[in-house]
Amino acid sequence: MPLRRFLAIYALNFFRIEYRTVATAWFTTLTTRRMNSVAELMLISSVSTLCLSPFIGRLVNRVSRKKVMLCMAQVCVMLCGLIAIGLLPFTRIVDAFAVLAFVTAVLSATSLLAGGAIDYFLRTFIREKERPRQLASINIVIQIALIAGTCAAGTAASLVTMEAGFLILSILSALTALLCLLFLPDLHVGQRVEVTQPGLGYFRA
Repeated sequence: MPLRRFLAIYALNFFRIEYRTVATAWFTTLTTRRMNSVAELMLISSVSTLCLSPFIGRLVNRVSRKKVMLCMAQVCVMLCGLIAIGLLPFTRIVDAFAVLAFVTAVLSATSLLAGGAIDYFLRTFIREKERPRQLASINIVIQIALIAGTCAAGTAASLVTMEAGFLILSILSALTALLCLLFLPDLHVGQRVEVTQPGLGYFRA
């Protein structure tokens, strides 16, 4: 698989992460009318990441098929966006901040899962002796993706409704999952690493 295709998927994943982080915080402010709600949401995200990291890390190491895990993590993000859209009309019954807090906690877990899986692909595609040079270029790509995600989230928060903002998140996640499915090879990590051709072959048991 060409490294450029992987970097495109890698960048889209970070674009989605930053879009989710900024958009969720912005929508929280618009919904609650409380500035400290953003800090509370970031605290929930940080605590969720801290508490779940040991368990998600063990899961990442135990699941051998990294492509399946990466695609499933992106699908979970897509579903979280759709669940948020479905719950927002019932904010009179369910507190809007509680909905956003729940979505944030789940998204923190899925980000850990996706990040752990994609790290295996990164180490597979880049030879060890080339990593210092390649990682510098990859960091530039990541920073550009993060900046673009921030700009996109700010634009979405100021122009569209909260439902549309979460729909964009779901679309980004679905697109990332589709690209992973079509262009990433099946990476099977057991006693040795097995890499097969990109495509749908990973459905074979």
